[in-house]
Amino acid sequence: MTGRVDRAVVAALGLALPGHFRARQRAEWTADLLILAERGRLARWRYLFAATRTLPALRAVARRLPADGPQGALAPVSRSVVLVARVLTIVLGWTVVSWAVMLPGRYLLLDIPGRMAAGTLPDPKSVWPGGDQPALMAPVAAVLEWGGWAAADDFPLPLAIALVASVLLVRHRRQLWGPRRRVAAVGVAVISLQALLLTPVDMVVTAFTTIRGGPVLPLAGATASWLAVAAPGLSRPRRAVLGLLGLAALAVAAVDATIGTGMVSWYRD
Repeated sequence: MTGRVDRAVVAALGLALPGHFRARQRAEWTADLLILAERGRLARWRYLFAATRTLPALRAVARRLPADGPQGALAPVSRSVVLVARVLTIVLGWTVVSWAVMLPGRYLLLDIPGRMAAGTLPDPKSVWPGGDQPALMAPVAAVLEWGGWAAADDFPLPLAIALVASVLLVRHRRQLWGPRRRVAAVGVAVISLQALLLTPVDMVVTAFTTIRGGPVLPLAGATASWLAVAAPGLSRPRRAVLGLLGLAALAVAAVDATIGTGMVSWYRD
């Protein structure tokens, strides 16, 4: 019964597309539904709802195609590219927002330059003057504190990237069995090993060279900017977010290494 309902919905969706594009798109939707069969009815209906939302974009693509072939109309989407894009979106979003709150935001809110001149600096670990924030805000303050360190000293970034990538990978594979689950386990192990190797290297580079802030943040920003421009298959909203966060990360690294050195030194102290 479920298969008949799925086929009926696919057929109805196909009617909203131009005739020369209809067969190809129905075949794609049907193949995806077969892959999702093991995940249950809810996963299939989520997919069909998402397919409904893509109809305007598909119609726009179909109108630009010749009548004899939609082949190659849609750029293939690499799962690895999507995973990297999601990881960078989460990690750079956390880092940039934390930097804005904990460094320039707090630096200006607490009037650090003026208090340094007067010799009345507040506790550098407090988010607000006097450190009187409620206990409920302690987890938020901790998240912001580590994000500030990721922007100022760089070394938490490899660990954060590995953690987010592992969670997303496991979450994507949580309903799968057999070889795919083993592949996910191997992927998490490889990611974790790379993080354990890169973190001490990053700390040494940051602490004992003239590079201010470390190389991982600008590298992540450059990668996000490149994906926003050149990666195939990403949606426009995701490209816009990646591009914005990539440029913001590069700007944070530039500020920390130039006009913000005094602010970064205060934060580290």
